[in-house]
Amino acid sequence: MAASLPWQTIVAGETPDLRAMFSRLAVPGARTLVQRSLKRPGLAMAVTTALDLIVAGLSGGTSALVGALPRVIAGGTTALLSLITGSRGGALRSVTGFVSLGTALVQVVSLGITLISGIRSGMPALSMLSMAVAMASALTMAVKTASVALRRRS
Repeated sequence: MAASLPWQTIVAGETPDLRAMFSRLAVPGARTLVQRSLKRPGLAMAVTTALDLIVAGLSGGTSALVGALPRVIAGGTTALLSLITGSRGGALRSVTGFVSLGTALVQVVSLGITLISGIRSGMPALSMLSMAVAMASALTMAVKTASVALRRRS
């Protein structure tokens, strides 16, 4: 695909669809990374947070990126704490669990705001759907990270 860019722009005089190209390049790599990261919720949270940011930028532009900042900060904090804590117990693990629950709350509120404002502003359904899927994925990982961190060891 990248090799076809010079052909499209110089020879054929076409304007390449960079969004489509990045989507085709990112999907297989992201799928593999997510499958490997499911064993480590902190890594999975980092991946879904990054994908949420990418989808927000591609689907909604600058305003969606600004709206994604609370999700990125909360998701990044959850991912970092989870990666630091790992399988160890103690107070930091509990903090990680409660931060993950806060991240889930941020995701739920953000999802609701995005859907309501998208419907009101007439945002294309495909853009809204892709943003909702990315946020729901990050929400799922935040809940999973919280459940792993708050689980009692017997």
